[in-house]
Amino acid sequence: MTLSTFPPGSQAHTGLTGHGVAESSTERSGQLEAYVLIQTQAHTGRIAERVRGLKGVISAEDLTGAFDAIAVAESGSTGSLADSVLAEIRRMPGVIRVLSAPLVRSAAGVRELQPVWSDVA
Repeated sequence: MTLSTFPPGSQAHTGLTGHGVAESSTERSGQLEAYVLIQTQAHTGRIAERVRGLKGVISAEDLTGAFDAIAVAESGSTGSLADSVLAEIRRMPGVIRVLSAPLVRSAAGVRELQPVWSDVA
């Protein structure tokens, strides 16, 4: 996957295109953005389309490799990200692990910045 980066203070954020390449669009002020990696059980099938339908998800794509999908999500804090978007993803059939990676440049105005990782039991 190729990622583009933006200078500090840039009014852009990254979202994934259908080819896994970052694209830019307008950033919403005061929102924490995070990449969310998703693992599923074997034979679960593609999950990105279902993830794209969740409130707070900017984009999502299916992957091959260690993780089965990646999403870009936004929230007011890591706590609200975990309580809303990540919780909804964890409840999806076949999901076994969710890992978030908040973007540092989006956290300038957000007090807490912690990755959120969980295995679904």
